[in-house]
Amino acid sequence: MSWVLPTFHPAKLLRDQTMQIAVIRDLKKAVRVQREGGLRFIPAAERLDDAMPRWATHPTLDDVKRWLVWYQHAGKPRMACDWEAHIATREPWCLGLWPVDTWLTEQGICIPFRCKGGGQYWEPHELPVVKNILRTFFSDPKWLKWGQNWVGYDHEIVEEFLSLPDGNVGLELDTLPAWHSVYAELPQALAFQSSLVTDLGAYKLEVHQTNLDDEEEDDTNKGWLHIEEKDDTKLRTYCMRDCFATAGSGLELEEMMR
Repeated sequence: MSWVLPTFHPAKLLRDQTMQIAVIRDLKKAVRVQREGGLRFIPAAERLDDAMPRWATHPTLDDVKRWLVWYQHAGKPRMACDWEAHIATREPWCLGLWPVDTWLTEQGICIPFRCKGGGQYWEPHELPVVKNILRTFFSDPKWLKWGQNWVGYDHEIVEEFLSLPDGNVGLELDTLPAWHSVYAELPQALAFQSSLVTDLGAYKLEVHQTNLDDEEEDDTNKGWLHIEEKDDTKLRTYCMRDCFATAGSGLELEEMMR
């Protein structure tokens, strides 16, 4: 198997050295990939099977209950979280969760709310149960949550969807401002953070694809405005990968800030 690891051209560093740290990290990663292969810092499920398990992308109510109860009883309360929502209505489409302290070995889960086309994922009698489970999860201060741009985006979804008006969800780390405080000269986007701390590659392109042949494409067709057109498995896998990248980035930041 061949690996391609893009980085910045050396001429760019001669003109602007702000990306020096990123290039050094890329070169170190290239050496590691050459020696060990590029499958170290991606989810274990993808290392073994090249796919997320179906129970994690299409869970039953029992799957959701068992997954959260297990981590609660296992004493591993730090969880990376990410919501995917309609960009205009802010209606939640799914929620990703990933255990922070075992991010490389244990599996996250995606809790869907809508399916491709806009249909409800849960049966009418199941949705209130799922929302109550999540309301308990987000209101319990013992569960420490990590997120990317949580303050600027996710907290409003939690407040509205789960009726948590105080917004106190036990947030321990927002990787967006934390990344800026440690690497002020580098971009703060999660895609950039992921490129340095994981081996996921450009996974965001899988659901951010646009019609490249149409040079006059309207900007409103980009992002999540047409989230109902996205493939369920790809969207939910993407959501969990965001959580995985958030966990990896947060652990990197935690180490740097010690």
